[in-house]
Amino acid sequence: MKKITNLFFVFIAFSTFCVNAQDFSVSFESDEGFNLGEINGQNNWLSNPDVSSLINITDERSSDGDYALHLESDAEGPLPDGGITGTISPELEFDGEVSLTVDLWIASGDEETSSEFNLIAQSPSQEFLTSRVAFFNGDIFVLNTSASDPEQLEFNNVGSYDENQWFELKIDYDFPNETIEYYIGDNLILSGDVYAATNIEQLLFLSSFNQTEIFIDNINLMTESMSVEQIADISFSVFPNPTVNQLNISGQGASEINQINIYNVAGKKVKAELNQNNSIDVSHLSSGIYMMNIETEKASKTIKFIKN
Repeated sequence: MKKITNLFFVFIAFSTFCVNAQDFSVSFESDEGFNLGEINGQNNWLSNPDVSSLINITDERSSDGDYALHLESDAEGPLPDGGITGTISPELEFDGEVSLTVDLWIASGDEETSSEFNLIAQSPSQEFLTSRVAFFNGDIFVLNTSASDPEQLEFNNVGSYDENQWFELKIDYDFPNETIEYYIGDNLILSGDVYAATNIEQLLFLSSFNQTEIFIDNINLMTESMSVEQIADISFSVFPNPTVNQLNISGQGASEINQINIYNVAGKKVKAELNQNNSIDVSHLSSGIYMMNIETEKASKTIKFIKN
């Protein structure tokens, strides 16, 4: 492996909560356990505490549902000393053939006032980057192996995006065959290679100087056997919520549930058993807020519930 592909600057601690499933699907909605306001600490997403007030769940605009993640432009001016701000996902475990899609809305700017926005996948256990895509003033730059020197990396200006409107970035990772393909919508913008890490354990959404307004929504990370359409076909609801003794699961795909896991607000797994009627006895749980991850053969979904 090339020694120039070390982890991107990690400005916050690595999460100890791990998402280990066939898909990671986040639209920052209330039924996923998110609330309006700072994302730092919500569902094991983390951000730099010094500027976390500028990184929020908002209902100002969204591409899917009611909420989205908002990286605000700091009216007080750029962060000093080339500062970087943003947020980091919970710990992930994805390898093999993997597809990432995310909806982005990036405000327009100029050379003097704009910030560079980066979407980064990386692997702390391997201590390497997996991929890095940068957006600046309508141009897209992808980090890839240099055409002139295979032992070096370089940013390739591979296309453009429309400012002030939603667009989809898609990245297809084929780790066994060492290829990565990058798309805007359905348009292939670069056929690249796996130049360092061979899995994905973190997603980072970073802004330099904090001077460009950015919205992020509808993040889907899935194995090749999955598709966004399949994930959309799986929907669950739980009732009653809040509950005292019993929690019931209903919705499309409820009959296909393989496993449920319940976590308290500290990320600790608590005991729970699903009976044949898709109901769960939660009478033994202490009062508080919990996250329940529901898994089927096709997808998984996390829902917040309250135990009274």
